[in-house]
Amino acid sequence: MLLAEFQTTFFYSMVIGLNASLCLDLILTLRDPFSAPDSRYNVYLLVSVLGAFPAAFIRSKAYNIYIYGWIVVVVFVGYLISAIVSAIYAVRRLKHPGISSEARQMFARRHLSYIFVNIICQAYNIISKINASTENKPMDGWFFTVLSVLFFGQGFFLSLVRFFEPSYLPTLAQLLKNTFCPDK
Repeated sequence: MLLAEFQTTFFYSMVIGLNASLCLDLILTLRDPFSAPDSRYNVYLLVSVLGAFPAAFIRSKAYNIYIYGWIVVVVFVGYLISAIVSAIYAVRRLKHPGISSEARQMFARRHLSYIFVNIICQAYNIISKINASTENKPMDGWFFTVLSVLFFGQGFFLSLVRFFEPSYLPTLAQLLKNTFCPDK
């Protein structure tokens, strides 16, 4: 059981860390659009992995479920802060003269919709952790059913956000063509 608790907390924290890195990368890209972002990817991955270990270790060693609940809430609040800061920074940065309305719309479609869907998908987990550590009331009813479907289906819903980006289908078609029908 401890291994399962370690794994779920580790990967949850790592995914949240990678999403926070996505928000940070947006800020860095807007600050210096001509620098290569590839050099930052390994740092994001390393920091996300190393940052996930303490939360997973504490959960696997903690005998008090309340500690785990608050770890999840704190990790998510960290992501929420980075998401809000990156969105505000990007909106302000994109208001400068010389930025096309297409660029502004692309930002809204990509970043803001991803953040919004991610927060909605995470709501069940966060509410359940707060609920378990305060009132211990059962979470039932249609509202919590919808939230649980969103949480457990977040891979699907977050993928849908990316699927509706304008460049997704042409990029996917090109990748499939290059994979299955390479030029000789």
